[in-house]
Amino acid sequence: MNFTTFGMEKDLKYKEVIFDNNPIFYKYYEIYNPEKKDILAFPDGCVDIQLGMINGAVSIHFVGSYSEGGLASSSKFDKCFGVKLNPGRCPKVLQGKMDRLMKEMRINVLELLDVDIREATRIMGENVKTRERIAFFEKIFNKNVIAEKHDISTYIIDTLTINNGNVNIAEIIENLGYSHRYSDKVFKNEVGFSIKKYAGIYRLQEAINMLTNKDDDTYYDLGYYDQSHFIHDFKKFTSFTPNKFTKIISEVNFI
Repeated sequence: MNFTTFGMEKDLKYKEVIFDNNPIFYKYYEIYNPEKKDILAFPDGCVDIQLGMINGAVSIHFVGSYSEGGLASSSKFDKCFGVKLNPGRCPKVLQGKMDRLMKEMRINVLELLDVDIREATRIMGENVKTRERIAFFEKIFNKNVIAEKHDISTYIIDTLTINNGNVNIAEIIENLGYSHRYSDKVFKNEVGFSIKKYAGIYRLQEAINMLTNKDDDTYYDLGYYDQSHFIHDFKKFTSFTPNKFTKIISEVNFI
């Protein structure tokens, strides 16, 4: 699955590195936005860790996934360097706090972890290479800091991946062998969303991928038997109708 998190103007400087077979990180990215142009955010169900700079001041935050399309909080930074964790991966210090993260969207990492802010500030410097910035994140947010995924979360995410988000939640719960209440509790503790909500996010992420590839049967392939229902969900998710989205793909970077 190719997760789409941001929509931004083509002239904004953006760089990303996709990690292959990394057990913790999905990708690293850099955004340079000195004019503070609006950046759109889309739900992706993942936790990000971001270094942000405003007028020379540096901060580091855990960033939650949006539940609907909207303006990205990253828009306020002159530049922003971040890593996106793989689906279901959660820092240990956020366990029990995912509800708070999804409500507030940002939690200062320094509240929960001992991070050298001087080193974080140095990493934001103009002459620092991308590989050094990636090493900074990998050193701090290593396997000792990131919790292992529960078997319930692993099964649910794997099932969604295989089925492009088009799943029957009741069947998933039955196959797990746990109660719906318990399964939801475990999943939400690690992901921040209920199983049903996350499945919807995954399905709409798949819709973005399919529309980007000009698939005209997107709504049917994803299990929507009512096109108007698909249009309603997609607009809530991205702020665009599917038709509008396909028309502006050449004008906007969806990344």
